[in-house]
Amino acid sequence: MVCKVDFQNPEGLPLHELHFLIKENGVQLKVPALNNRWVKPRCYTKFHGIPLENGKLSNQVLIDEWLHEAEWFCKDLEQLLGLEHFRFWSTLVYDPKSVELIISFLQEAIPHYIPVNSICCDDNVVSLYTKILDKVLKILCRMITNKESETEWIRKQDLGKMLYSKFIISVPMMFDIIVAYGRSNINVLTKIIQTIFKIEPKYNEDLKLGLKFLKNAFKTIQGKIENEGREEGTDLPTLFDDLALYSLDCAITVCLLLETYPEARRFCSDLNMDLCIAHFYDTGIPLLYKNISLIDNTSKSIGILNSTRMELLKAFRHIVYMDIDNIIMKPSESLIPAEHFIAILTECLSERTFVVDYQKYFPIGSDIEILQQACKELDLFKVDFVLRAYTSESQSYFVESPEKYSLVDESIEDYSGEPSEIIQVVNNEDFPRKRNITEEVNQVLDLLPHLGDGFIHRVLDRYNSPESAVTAILEGNLPPDLADADQTEVYIPPDIRDQIYLETGNQRLNIYDGDKYDIMTQDNPECIIKTGKGFPGQPKTAKQLLDDKSYVREMKSRYQEYSLVEEDKEYEDEYDDSYEALADSETKSKKMASANNVIADEVDDDESEGELVESKTETDKQTQRDKSRDFCENPADIRARYEARRNMFLQKRPAASETKNVAGSTKGQGQDKSVLANRRKKEANKSSRANHNRKSGASWKRSRGMIPS
Repeated sequence: MVCKVDFQNPEGLPLHELHFLIKENGVQLKVPALNNRWVKPRCYTKFHGIPLENGKLSNQVLIDEWLHEAEWFCKDLEQLLGLEHFRFWSTLVYDPKSVELIISFLQEAIPHYIPVNSICCDDNVVSLYTKILDKVLKILCRMITNKESETEWIRKQDLGKMLYSKFIISVPMMFDIIVAYGRSNINVLTKIIQTIFKIEPKYNEDLKLGLKFLKNAFKTIQGKIENEGREEGTDLPTLFDDLALYSLDCAITVCLLLETYPEARRFCSDLNMDLCIAHFYDTGIPLLYKNISLIDNTSKSIGILNSTRMELLKAFRHIVYMDIDNIIMKPSESLIPAEHFIAILTECLSERTFVVDYQKYFPIGSDIEILQQACKELDLFKVDFVLRAYTSESQSYFVESPEKYSLVDESIEDYSGEPSEIIQVVNNEDFPRKRNITEEVNQVLDLLPHLGDGFIHRVLDRYNSPESAVTAILEGNLPPDLADADQTEVYIPPDIRDQIYLETGNQRLNIYDGDKYDIMTQDNPECIIKTGKGFPGQPKTAKQLLDDKSYVREMKSRYQEYSLVEEDKEYEDEYDDSYEALADSETKSKKMASANNVIADEVDDDESEGELVESKTETDKQTQRDKSRDFCENPADIRARYEARRNMFLQKRPAASETKNVAGSTKGQGQDKSVLANRRKKEANKSSRANHNRKSGASWKRSRGMIPS
């Protein structure tokens, strides 16, 4: 039972703070303005799509039935739209069927890119559908309106929370609104979408998931196209027509969303939606063109594909232009967005068809000029490369293809024209492309290692790609000659000598036939041609080799750089006997010096300067002795000389009592500085001797066999 109350709000309170006084069973109650008591029970009629068959209205019985249900649906909309402010919101919050009423229409509505007049010639159907379309839009506008009058209003934060938490409006619902109303209502759509995201920022997180779904939808469509309807029982014309329509639906959703809510460009950029669009444009659209054209060259789906192309180009333009807007707004921070803009255009260069079409509709010259003016630090090499790549169209930057294969038709501005005005389908097989057969064979062997490489070569000669070859092998759909061939056949590469024989008529058997060293086929071979022994310029005989004194001149010029050769001296190639005697004397002097060095190394490092001088004097005297007849110096003399030096060192060394006096004088009389120093030295070094190194000493003796193990 719906309570009746006279709406009064003299204080102008918002909906969530407003209460009404009612009497129920003689008891006066205070009821909030947003309450299920104000909901009037009603059986709402869901909207069903216009009955169409092959794009046209079906029989009259179904049309009459639809008109009857649509009338009731229209009355439900009028009833919902005519409710008072508090009853309207109480119905949306506490009666989920009222929201389902709106959702049912948005899901079954005819997309805006298909005019109702083109599929329906019944004036009653067209007028009633237009009326419903208008009333649903009014309800949507009322949903986002927080203030209808001075006494009927809701706070924006309460409105956003209510729409989000009660699932009155969702991101999928926004997508349906975009498809249903389109560009003819772009101003209203912009107001609706921006208001929703403004009053409730939580919708942004849901929008990221929605955009991710659309990105995966493009991949799914491409997978279906590449599969070519191989599922059993698939109706190919219907399948490809549905895929074309679905592609346009997704493309328009993305494009219009970016137009109505520019903040979504940042989410698309984070998801790499721009690269996904470019890839789908370059691979999915041409393949869909090809499949539809092979079935029916006059199909209306070709016109739908041209609409899809335009929407994809516009969507890509909206995403990448975000960087240009950031540069214009903040020129001082233009380096990062400028580099990001150049990076996106560079990554899209591999999508040949997309590059040609994008440049024709959105020339990047003006964008590059903005970048260069705002950002002086930008790498001009990258900028010049991107600009030349996009403006070169079918030049040598990419796989060259005739202009007739471009998907762009300059006459396509209103892309809802007749199929006869649409360009012909791109056939990928007509593109001249260089194939790497060895790489393709390896790809097939990775999947089917039991096959022979010779058999795979024969199969790849019949098919354009390894994917189609593998598919044909797995499905057993090979031509009869390949089906009967030996699948373990080994590939024998062609002999290059056979090709040379066919070209020149000369049959030769040489390992260098045909390569860069072949003097028979190369005018300038990369090798040295010699006809006799040795190399060109080398001596022919032994006499010439001995008479060749060129190395003398080379050494002379080298030593002249160090002033070791005089110009007026001539080289004498005669044997000099005096040189041998000089060499012998130098050898003996070296032996004596080395013996003295060995003795000097044995002396302790603590020898004084006087001892070193004396040792040097003795060494000089010893060197002057004539010991040419001795094989080596007498060991007794060496020991005597060493003992004399040691005794001299010990005599000059201070006594142990002097150096190690730690007792000092009587206590109380003061101590000498040397005593204090000896005490500190003893304290610091006492751990290195006596009882503190027994273990290390025993280990040292044991390692040398002095102590039995």
